[in-house]
Amino acid sequence: LLIEDWQAISDAAHKMAAPCKHIMATNLYDKIKELEQNTADLKYCEQVPELIKTIEQKVKKINKSLTEIIDSGRLKS
Repeated sequence: LLIEDWQAISDAAHKMAAPCKHIMATNLYDKIKELEQNTADLKYCEQVPELIKTIEQKVKKINKSLTEIIDSGRLKS
């Protein structure tokens, strides 16, 4: 990947972090901050593909849970 790609990943991770904190997805938040730091510093870049895979899995699980809550009517508008 190009340096610009690493910066784009870091920027995207930074934007994702706060919403994760708001929904108290602490483990996901930690992984996203790790991704942000690794790509911003260009350190441990070999870990990035696995971090992205882990984040994707966690996001899918959270999305499923949130969809179930919304569909059940347990969440008031």
